[in-house]
Amino acid sequence: MDEPNSGSEGKEKDMSEAAADKELGNFIEKSFLDLEKIDDFLYRSKSLWKHKTARGVYGGQVIGQALVAASECIPSECHMHSMHSYFLRPGNVARPILYHVDVTRAGRTYCSTAVKAVQANQAIFTMQASFKREEENHSNYQISMPKGLRRILLELVVHCEPASDSQLMVKSCSCWKELIGPLSYKYRKEQLREIPIIVKYVKEEQIVYRTSQRQTVWLKVKGHLPDNLHPNIHKCCLAYMSDMYLMSTASMPLRWLQGTRVFVTSVDHSMWFHAPARADEWMLFDVQIDNIGDGRTLVIGHVWDLKGTLVTTIAQEGVLRLGSEIQSKL
Repeated sequence: MDEPNSGSEGKEKDMSEAAADKELGNFIEKSFLDLEKIDDFLYRSKSLWKHKTARGVYGGQVIGQALVAASECIPSECHMHSMHSYFLRPGNVARPILYHVDVTRAGRTYCSTAVKAVQANQAIFTMQASFKREEENHSNYQISMPKGLRRILLELVVHCEPASDSQLMVKSCSCWKELIGPLSYKYRKEQLREIPIIVKYVKEEQIVYRTSQRQTVWLKVKGHLPDNLHPNIHKCCLAYMSDMYLMSTASMPLRWLQGTRVFVTSVDHSMWFHAPARADEWMLFDVQIDNIGDGRTLVIGHVWDLKGTLVTTIAQEGVLRLGSEIQSKL
C-alpha cells in the first residue's frame, strides 16, 4: 500500500521541481541571467528591457549582466564582495550589449575583474568587480536595521504576503493620479507589470506623497530560485534590483514643485556585499539622500535580509536637474 503513495509523492516532487525550473526560466528571460558566451571573456546579452519613459536600458539590468559575465570568469570558490561602475551612455534595446571581461588579478584570496559593456563600438558602461575566497573572522559588527522595522517585518512580511506596489497604487488611486497625472500613473503600473520584482512599501504614504529624503521598501524577485544556485547569482539579482529606487528617492524632495520637470539619471553605482542573501526572499532597502548640489545627487542605501543581517551597502551618484536646466545641459 505504501508504494503507490511513494510514487505519487515522487511525481508531486518532480512537478514541484519542474515548476521551480519554469519560474527560474521566466526570471532569466525577463531579467538578465542568461548571457551568450561568444568567446573566452566575451559575452553577449540575449534580451534587454527599458521602460518607455526611460532614456535607455534599465541600469540594473546592465549592472546585473556585467556581474554575471565577471562571475563566469573567476573560480567558483570566489565570492563577490564589491563592485564600482560608471554609466557612460544610455543602452539601446534594439541591439545586444557585448561584455568584455578582463581578469586583472587572480591572487590567493582576492580576484579582480574589469568589465566593459559595448554597443556600436562605443563603451556604454564600465565596471570593476572584486571577488574573494571565504575566510574565518572572529570579529563582527554591523549597523542595525532601523528601529521599528523589525516589528513591521514580522507583521507585514512574515505573517502575510505584502501588497505589491501596483496594488498600493490602486488602493490610493485618486491621490496618486492627482499627484503625478494619469499618464505617469499608467506608465508606472506598466513598469511594475514588466519588471520581475515584487515591491512592498514600509510606509504606504511614500508612494503618494514623495516629500521626504528617505524611501524604505521591501523587495524580492518574482518566483522561486533553486537552492543550488551559486551565491554570486543571488548577488547579481540583488544588483539588478538595487537600481530601482535610488534615483527616484533623490528626486522625492523636489516633487512638491508643481509644474517643474525633474531630470535624474545615474552616473556611477557602487555596492559592497557583506553577507550572502537570497534574492527570492524579502530584503529591506533603506535608501536616503546624502547630498544634492552642483547638478548632482548622492544616495546611500542599506539592505537587510529577513534575519536583520546587513547584506549590502549601496552608493549611487546621479545627475539631477530642474526645469530649463534639463534641455540646456543635455
